[in-house]
Amino acid sequence: MLNRFIALKAEEKKKPKERHHFLASECRDLAVAKKWDQQIMREISHKVTEIQNDGLEEHRLCDINDEINKLIRENGHGPGYRYFKAAKKLPGVKKLFEKQPELRKRRTTDDIYKSIDASYYGYRDEVLARVKGPTEAKMRTEAEEEWQRVLFEEEEDVVVEEMREREDKEREFFVHVPLPDDKEIERMIVERKKIELLSKYASEGLLEEQSEAMDILNIYS
Repeated sequence: MLNRFIALKAEEKKKPKERHHFLASECRDLAVAKKWDQQIMREISHKVTEIQNDGLEEHRLCDINDEINKLIRENGHGPGYRYFKAAKKLPGVKKLFEKQPELRKRRTTDDIYKSIDASYYGYRDEVLARVKGPTEAKMRTEAEEEWQRVLFEEEEDVVVEEMREREDKEREFFVHVPLPDDKEIERMIVERKKIELLSKYASEGLLEEQSEAMDILNIYS
């Protein structure tokens, strides 16, 4: 309250201002119009400097901000209400300068169809080849390695099975062939010797018969 009282007393001591047109555009005298324009600009500059003080009370900031807007309208610089410097921090005014969250625009069916191209339907073969090529090559290599491994295991199983069958057959052969005992072996040896003796005596008798025949026929060896 004391500040307002001091401000009012200071205004009373000042000499009264000359009255001027409410709008600068209403003045028909160019010299007078320039004079009023300069005066308005000085007042605006003074009040803009004054409103930069954050220590002023809220009502004083509102008054100065109103006066600045009034002077701007008098100078004909466009309609609308503006807030300057510390007035932007007043309660309720600060929210006006906060950026409002943008509402997401709902897409229509036409907008969706406009964004659909060949990629959506998977017609980009060159892209697919570039992306899927390394993966397919890796899968093909792994499949070939697996096939070779399975084939080798199958061949190995076949070889092992054949070897087992061969061993089984040999085992059956050895099992089914009767082995002679000691008496049988002795009998076979005796028989063998008999055959050898018979062969020997038969050969000697045959040679004697041949010799006698040759003598008879007067054939000499």
